[in-house]
Amino acid sequence: MDAHHYLRAVYRLTDDPDERVGTGALADAVERSPAALHEEYETLRRFLDGVLHIDDPDEEAATLLDVVSADVLQRLDETVIPPPDDSPDRPHGQRD
Repeated sequence: MDAHHYLRAVYRLTDDPDERVGTGALADAVERSPAALHEEYETLRRFLDGVLHIDDPDEEAATLLDVVSADVLQRLDETVIPPPDDSPDRPHGQRD
């Protein structure tokens, strides 16, 4: 799925350019589950925050989500990004 597909979906879902589109509505429009869309967003946000130390990782992740492929996000999640502090995959007591 490319960026144009996401952008067309967002454009169809809102009349006001300042209005935010809900995850559920966007997920339906691009035929993805809200959980999958949220997981991709969180992976990208963790990378931007924990690895690149971007000042506003939430905003940057929202901006980039539609241009980063699911394959790239999966590879980031598997190889580069440490698991969140509350993840069962993080060894007990380990923090960044």
